[in-house]
Amino acid sequence: MKDCTICRKLLQPPQSTLMADLLPERMKPFSPPFSVTGADLFGPFNLTTGRNRAKKAWGALFTCAAVRAIRLEIVEDLSTQSFMHALRRFVAHHGWPHTMISDNGKSFAGTEKELKKPIQEGRNRIEEFSVLHEFAGFSPHSSVHTKVEFMRVLLSKRNAP
Repeated sequence: MKDCTICRKLLQPPQSTLMADLLPERMKPFSPPFSVTGADLFGPFNLTTGRNRAKKAWGALFTCAAVRAIRLEIVEDLSTQSFMHALRRFVAHHGWPHTMISDNGKSFAGTEKELKKPIQEGRNRIEEFSVLHEFAGFSPHSSVHTKVEFMRVLLSKRNAP
């Protein structure tokens, strides 16, 4: 029985998948939508402006961890400044998130540095904005298992017709 591959496959006990714990921020009762937000950039895709003018653009996907709501913003390029504009439009509509979860892309890392710089340097417009809304910062870049649910939403939106 040990040498028979078919017997080993049929007699093998069922395996269980080890799942990571949910984020503690996700388990807070009565938290408003988008208080824990996942952010990702996807693209490029061609954006038609005018009659014959096509422009390369990217999309910024903001996903709520609690209710699975999404918000899409158009980003002109992959720079930090461009993502900051998309983040500002998102914040104007949904409020400032307490925690943002993202991968360690250059635009996300640059945005994190830009948002934390005024706190270290002194009083500034962005500092009072981030302190007023208690911005805790981005999640650790190395925690891949926490971003799986946001990537699943992103992949489902990419494959949608």
